[in-house]
Amino acid sequence: MAPMLKFTVQVSRPELIRPEKPTPREFKYLSNIDDQKGLRNHIPFVHFYPPSTASSYTHDQDPVGMIKQALARALVYYYPVAGRLRHADKGKLVVDCCGEGVIFREGNADIKLAQLREADGGLKPPFPQWESLLVDDLWGSVLITDSPLLRMQVTRLACGGFVLAYTLNHCICDAYGAYILIKAISEFCLNPTQAAPSLLPAWRRQALHPRSPPTISYPHHEYDVTSSSHHDPEDPTAAYTETDFKSLAQTSVFLSQADISSLKNQTYSQKSPAFHAIAGCLWRARTRTLMSPQSTTRLLFSCWAQK
Repeated sequence: MAPMLKFTVQVSRPELIRPEKPTPREFKYLSNIDDQKGLRNHIPFVHFYPPSTASSYTHDQDPVGMIKQALARALVYYYPVAGRLRHADKGKLVVDCCGEGVIFREGNADIKLAQLREADGGLKPPFPQWESLLVDDLWGSVLITDSPLLRMQVTRLACGGFVLAYTLNHCICDAYGAYILIKAISEFCLNPTQAAPSLLPAWRRQALHPRSPPTISYPHHEYDVTSSSHHDPEDPTAAYTETDFKSLAQTSVFLSQADISSLKNQTYSQKSPAFHAIAGCLWRARTRTLMSPQSTTRLLFSCWAQK
């Protein structure tokens, strides 16, 4: 097992990056799916970039300057990200497109990308000194309302590579939303004269506005919560509470193609979807460990509902 690395990251003073042009001042609707309590948090992302062919950075090639400028341009199109969440009636949240900006900070680390690859676990969670690459609590940025929705840090590495790490408020977008935002930033980095992102954003959350009066067509047991503070594994309608999640150990499992092929050989055919093999394996393992054969459990997973 490779030793855990320790390195130093020198960071600059944080700043607010605003859209480079005026943007609409308006309030954006969030659906009941967007602002459910389970999504009122900040999701971290990290990207590692190897050194460029240039032996040293010039002003135009410095990733900090390029990304900062591209971010300001991208926010013109993704202007809700530069806003703030506000409380509305009946506990609802809305997006105030005020253009106050997002947090940006640069850093310099005394370590090379190759060293990070060789660290225990490599370039995957849990990552050594993860907190050094992310912007910490600044200006109340860990709060959900009345605070920046995006926190970004670009850290130069000793080898010439860099790390792009950021957190996004989950109410404002999901993983795919983060992808198209970063894609827009990347396009402006590669071509600063590009007129607009190749993929323009669309809000359209009002399509999920509930009927008036609300009409429940069938029960949604996935949102049922027990009256007790402790989760009852024998209750098939008992959802985990926030306290339950915090008391559970969480981990990331990485499976190679060989691992997935082996799982399929055990129960499924090679033509079966990889999702079925992985989900079935995890479900059975957890049930054997924590639950009785007669109990009912549930499997929660992310899915892309835009198609």
